Amino acid sequence: LYIEAGRGFELAGRSAEATAAWRDALRVDPEGEEAALLLGQQALKQRDLAGALRWFERAAALKPRRFDARNNLGILYYQALRMDEAAREMEAARGLRPADAAPWFYLGLIAQKAGELGQADTLLAAAIVVAFCLIRG
Repeated sequence: LYIEAGRGFELAGRSAEATAAWRDALRVDPEGEEAALLLGQQALKQRDLAGALRWFERAAALKPRRFDARNNLGILYYQALRMDEAAREMEAARGLRPADAAPWFYLGLIAQKAGELGQADTLLAAAIVVAFCLIRG
């Protein structure tokens, strides 16, 4: 109920009310990873990276096999230059959805930053192949 109400508010451009609805959803169901994920996305829209990180960490802790939580965490860790954590999250995301190019791409960037250029080339090439396969269907 609160999740859908929040989505309606968000679609109507009423972000504060969407956030309040999703917070209410967590009060009713503290184990609700969907609300935590939506609050993380909302924090990103507001450029609150620390808040987004907290919400995505919570979503991933509540449901470790949730691709979007792990993928978003990996991206945020990468942006924060927390490469070990970024790699861990991107490996998890890749394992959950190997046909998604994002984890391959970020793992390639992480390898590149670590000076592992051969590994970086392999991972970045894989990202291109995966993306191409998705485009071609």
